[in-house]
Amino acid sequence: MTPERFKAIVEAYGAGSDRWPLAERADAEAFATENPGVAEPVLRLAAGLDALLGGSEFVPASLALVNRIRAAASRKKHPSFRIWQGLGLLGFGLSGALAGAVAVTVLAPLASPVDLGKDGYVLTAFGELSLASDEEAGQ
Repeated sequence: MTPERFKAIVEAYGAGSDRWPLAERADAEAFATENPGVAEPVLRLAAGLDALLGGSEFVPASLALVNRIRAAASRKKHPSFRIWQGLGLLGFGLSGALAGAVAVTVLAPLASPVDLGKDGYVLTAFGELSLASDEEAGQ
């Protein structure tokens, strides 16, 4: 058992060894006994957090709150909201397509060397793209 692993176990499961994983419990308890200088500060900090969490009271949500949440979740949206939502998604899709077209046709050939072939044109998914001037293409 390493000090790092002991600390990880105590931070995850708390100071009480009864909550530690069975497979590592004996090793962790032995480590704490053999290395009190390392184990005690870690256990003391975890015990403080355990006491704080143990003293907390769980208050379930009231039935009125549950019903308000359910009503809000099931409330029908106005039809115009769905239209604007659809147009917004369409706009995002078109802007992504435009950005991809620009990246493929303009930026990608500039970023990497391209074999222009003898006519000086590169065929892309969006058509031919001339990368060479007319003088270079004729040579």
